[in-house]
Amino acid sequence: MDNQLTDIIEIRSHLEIPARLEILMDSDSDAIEAFQKALLEAQDNSGSNQILNDVSDGFSNSPQVFSGSVSPDDSTSTQSNSSFFTVNEEKENSSLPPWALFMMGMIVLPIITGLISFTLIGTVEFTDDWREYSTGDAIFNENVTIQDEIYYVHEFHLGDGFGDELAGNSGEWEIFAEGQLGNDTWISSAIIRGDDDVQYADMAGDDDGNLWYKMEIGWTNRGIGWNSYYGGYCEWEGNDLEDDDVRWWCKYEVDDEEWDDWWYYCEHHDSDWHCTDDFDQREAHKDSAEENMWAESGEDTIVYIKLDGDEVDIATKNSEAPRWVGYYGGEDGESDTTRDIIETLAFVIWPISFIGGIIWGFATDKKPFAYGIMAAGVLSTVLPFVGFFLLLILFGF
Repeated sequence: MDNQLTDIIEIRSHLEIPARLEILMDSDSDAIEAFQKALLEAQDNSGSNQILNDVSDGFSNSPQVFSGSVSPDDSTSTQSNSSFFTVNEEKENSSLPPWALFMMGMIVLPIITGLISFTLIGTVEFTDDWREYSTGDAIFNENVTIQDEIYYVHEFHLGDGFGDELAGNSGEWEIFAEGQLGNDTWISSAIIRGDDDVQYADMAGDDDGNLWYKMEIGWTNRGIGWNSYYGGYCEWEGNDLEDDDVRWWCKYEVDDEEWDDWWYYCEHHDSDWHCTDDFDQREAHKDSAEENMWAESGEDTIVYIKLDGDEVDIATKNSEAPRWVGYYGGEDGESDTTRDIIETLAFVIWPISFIGGIIWGFATDKKPFAYGIMAAGVLSTVLPFVGFFLLLILFGF
């Protein structure tokens, strides 16, 4: 070992490069370049060849200090170093400081969620659910005979496009008539309801074979408003889901699974029910089915309606035309369902994003992100109350 060290010293003195090898290298690339240059200079000197061979033989019998080929091309070293620095940079860039993760959870996530929520709401067309046609101008037509009774016919033009609207409406719609509808001077209203097709109405034909629908009498200015269920069904305290009802429950069809509405007072005439809330709620009204308040109030008035394109014909027992006829048409059920789904998603996305963000934060060891979301939730709950109390303090009760 002492002989090998002596040989190395001789090489260094012979080549006169001790100062070069003792220079502190800034990088692995600089060290390799200097070592390669030293070896090339040593190989050019013929007097040192034998010494180098002796040194090589001595190094081969000693523990391995350096193995591999030395080449002027340092691309391999450069690529290796480049890859090393790239991995480190990616590792440093992938980790954000805790405060940044916290702010992302408390501010960035709520902002993104809010934008998505408002975008969903913006896709819903917030237009009036009901489309309206109405008029007060009537044209008197000839009389018509319906079920052996003579009626005065008044024609109303509801507007261009009404017929197409009614024919294409697969949702709910209503047509109202208001005026002197009976054979007296009392003001009454009549209504017919539909859902995709005319329903909840009796039909009758005139002498010419035209089809008429019987309208439901709504209210009169005598102070009592009635709701009629033609061919329907009413039952005292019929809804088992309600305790201590003390009221009537009614539906338009006997086979309907759900009740339409409740009333304090109902009468049963023929196959029809007529109900009102204009009488007080009391237990004695459970026997009102046999009473005659409806018949005595003049609600035996009969009004028929015939639909003919953009025109509506109203048949009454009064030669005075109704003063107003109107139509309201709602959206179809599919549109309502789609809108309900979108509106639900716009609100449900908030708990989904918050809960999902908290779970992701803990699962990926990014707890500050989860803590930021929790802080946002607490602030959104507390701040409204704080603002309310501040308003009370500033402006009083």
